[in-house]
Amino acid sequence: MHEAQTAALSLLPRALTARRALAVPLGAALVAAAAQISVPLPGTPVPVTLQPLAVLVVGGLLGAPLGAASLLLYLALGAAGLPVFTPFGVPGLGRLLGSSRAVCGAPCSSARCRSSWAISGRSP
Repeated sequence: MHEAQTAALSLLPRALTARRALAVPLGAALVAAAAQISVPLPGTPVPVTLQPLAVLVVGGLLGAPLGAASLLLYLALGAAGLPVFTPFGVPGLGRLLGSSRAVCGAPCSSARCRSSWAISGRSP
């Protein structure tokens, strides 16, 4: 019986690592899907999307390190040219270097702040 418990406990870190490895791309996929739901605003190049909500959800659920990794993956996929950003505007790396570059850095810092609030029990 003792050997069975030891064997089960030795599998736990691998299962946890696999879940974490799966959580990062799923978080990036959630943010990418939320970015596709957008409403263009007249007079501004930045549309209103569900992306900020998805960023806060990813940061709150995954925590600071995994949430930031998930959103860095999201930005890397967008820089590589995949259609993960909102459908309006310049695609790929041009989006990260263009007029909305300050907005693109916000998701990683937002995820880290949201997860810190979730861990500490403080409200924003």
